[in-house]
Amino acid sequence: MIGSLLASLLAVYYFAWCRSRFVRLIDALPGPKTLPFLGNILELNVVHDELLRKPSFDWIKQHGSIYRVWFTVRPMVGIASPELLEPILSSHTLVAKGNEYDCLIPLLGKSLNVAKPEEWKKNRRLLNPAFKGQILNSFMDAFHDKSLLCAKEFEEAIESNSGGEINVFPIMTHCTMDIICETTMGGKTLTGEDKAGYIKNMHAEQLCNCPTSTDISKGYPMEVSPDPVVYLSWTSYGCSQDILMSSPMDVKLVHS
Repeated sequence: MIGSLLASLLAVYYFAWCRSRFVRLIDALPGPKTLPFLGNILELNVVHDELLRKPSFDWIKQHGSIYRVWFTVRPMVGIASPELLEPILSSHTLVAKGNEYDCLIPLLGKSLNVAKPEEWKKNRRLLNPAFKGQILNSFMDAFHDKSLLCAKEFEEAIESNSGGEINVFPIMTHCTMDIICETTMGGKTLTGEDKAGYIKNMHAEQLCNCPTSTDISKGYPMEVSPDPVVYLSWTSYGCSQDILMSSPMDVKLVHS
C-alpha cells in the first residue's frame, strides 16, 4: 500500500517536472532519446573508447553542433560549434565549473581546468603575463621544429605498419612533452626512457586497472564514487588520487 502510494506520488512529481519550463527549454534542443528518471545514463555505460566517441562524434553527427543530454534529472548541453563556444570561453564572468568537473580532480589536481571562480581569477591574473603575444611568438620555432619531428615519427610508424592502424597516443605525447619542456621548462629535452615512463603513468587503464562495462555488468562494486555520473566516467573507474598524483616523473619534470 505504502509502496503504491509512493510510486504514484513519484509519477505525479515526474509528470509535473517534465512539464516545467526548465525541462521544456532544455528539451527544445535536439538530443538522444531519454528514459524516465534515467535519462541517457545507460547509453554511457560502455567501454572507454565508446564513452569518448559518443559525445564527441556520434551525438554531434546525429544531432548537430549543439545538443542536450540528461544524466538522470541533470541536463548537460554539448557544444561543438566554434561560433557558439567563443562567447562562452572568452567570457570573464562565465568561469564557474559544474560539479561534473570534480571527477577530473584525481587526474588534474586543483588546476585551472577545475578551479572554482575565485581561485581561477586569482591564478589567472598571475599567469596572464606569461601569455603575452611577444612571449607566445617566441615559441613558434619550437612548435615548428617539434611538429616536423612528430610528422617524421608518423611517417615511420605508418611505414612500419604497412599503412595499417597506428597508436597515435605515444607519438603525440612525445611531441607535446618536448614542446612543453622547450618552451616552459628551460629547454630541457627528456630521454626516451623518461617519456616512456611518463606515458605509462598517464595511461589510466594501466594505472588503475579500470573495469570495463563488462566488468560492471558482472557485479563490479560501485565503491569509487557515490555519484553515478562520475562513476560512469573513465577517471572514476577505480582511479585513486594517490596513484594519479604521485608519479615520480611529475616530480622530476617540476624540479628539472
